[in-house]
Amino acid sequence: MFLALLRWEVVLFVLLNLCAGLAFVINIKKTLELLHIRNLEVSPKKVWYLLIPGINLVFHFIMNKKVTQSLYNEFEHHQWNTKPVHAAYNLGIGMGIFNILMLLPFGGGFFWFAFTVLFFAYWVGLYLLRQFITMQIGG
Repeated sequence: MFLALLRWEVVLFVLLNLCAGLAFVINIKKTLELLHIRNLEVSPKKVWYLLIPGINLVFHFIMNKKVTQSLYNEFEHHQWNTKPVHAAYNLGIGMGIFNILMLLPFGGGFFWFAFTVLFFAYWVGLYLLRQFITMQIGG
């Protein structure tokens, strides 16, 4: 009965966001799984906490720091340029800030748009870092 009260656009929007969130978390997990165990600051299994509403608002900042620190450790170990890792960290922080700002009663549309842009930029950034690592280590 509750679903009958919702418009189909809202249901579609929620489903699309859920799919994007799942793909995002899988991207992070696959990236972490490429790194050597000594360089990891967080277990790849913990990224699933990002899908828990409410908790993800805070956990995003923790995970962003640990993921980028893990990537930084890997890049330092191989003596690769760490600037892309710093860029990914900054995108993740911006994304987290806009995620919280979306909850404010004003500017929601703008904050949602900014979050969405940073979300996809961070997602693509991590994917490109993963591709770089895969090419370099031949995995």
